[in-house]
Amino acid sequence: MRTREMLRILAVQETHLLESHVVTLHETYRDLHILNSSFPDLPNQGGVAVVLNKHLVRTESARHWNLIPGRAILVSIDWHHGQRLALLAVYAPTNPTDNRAFWYDVRDALIAAGARVPKPQVLLGDLNMVESAADRFPAHLNTQDASASFLELMAWLDLVDGWRRMNSRLHRPTFRSATREHTPESTASTYPVSAWCRTDHSPVSVELVNASMPFVGPGRWTMTSKHMTLRDLWERGVIQRAWTKAKDRWAQEARDQERKRGARNDEYLRKLEGDVVTAEQRAADARLHGRSWQTTPAP
Repeated sequence: MRTREMLRILAVQETHLLESHVVTLHETYRDLHILNSSFPDLPNQGGVAVVLNKHLVRTESARHWNLIPGRAILVSIDWHHGQRLALLAVYAPTNPTDNRAFWYDVRDALIAAGARVPKPQVLLGDLNMVESAADRFPAHLNTQDASASFLELMAWLDLVDGWRRMNSRLHRPTFRSATREHTPESTASTYPVSAWCRTDHSPVSVELVNASMPFVGPGRWTMTSKHMTLRDLWERGVIQRAWTKAKDRWAQEARDQERKRGARNDEYLRKLEGDVVTAEQRAADARLHGRSWQTTPAP
């Protein structure tokens, strides 16, 4: 998980990690925080883990719960303005019967934990099934697909397949059969990313957006070090001369505007002074001839 990939959270299945392996990984990759769930009796088989990028996630406040060891792990992290984000990472069984029972086990584990654990807001991982026939090629449903137990869990958690809702007619395979190398088998409900993990399962990613966060624009364009390599541009000095001319033009316009404003103010003050002198003279003339006189407000 590299910072330049901008990956914050990564769910991994078939981890085959012992606790000693996790310690070694933490010592080797100090920018990662690994939350692992392994089978109690066979820790070097199967397993599911959530990997947090320390550069982009506050790992010191992260919490996790092993709902089903080796199969389901719940992780909660800080998100925005005191809000928490709860993610449920799973590695569902491949056997159709076990797969259908697995989703009941997940719901039962969440119900048993009660208020001690947060309600998952995101489900990710290897489900080993699809929810729609459109996610297989050719389109069909296997015995474990769209099971009642899975649909009930999704309804109970109030979760939906967002990718399929937004792309109802698209087919983007993320799993390819080893016996049918060039034929896509099934589609995941997220977005494919760069092929930095070469297995029969393509890695996928999704961007989560908090609707309560303030709008962040594209930012202000700035020159970077790569522009220093544009020799023709710098030799012509176009940028420097244009910037110098612009500053000189703005400075001259500012002086001209200030000069015009000062001239208008001086003219107005002279007029006021003239009005004062005229009013004083008229008042003096009135007293000299024994008449009362008062100024009339200007309209």
